[in-house]
Amino acid sequence: MELYPIEICLVLLRQTQARFTITEEFQSLEEYIERSAS
Repeated sequence: MELYPIEICLVLLRQTQARFTITEEFQSLEEYIERSAS
């Protein structure tokens, strides 16, 4: 099964999007914890 450049780009895009989503969730979690602590 060969991967074409476009498919590789799509896979990479999905991976980066997933990473960004996780980072955003962690940031909002940190903000929530900071608010709870104060």
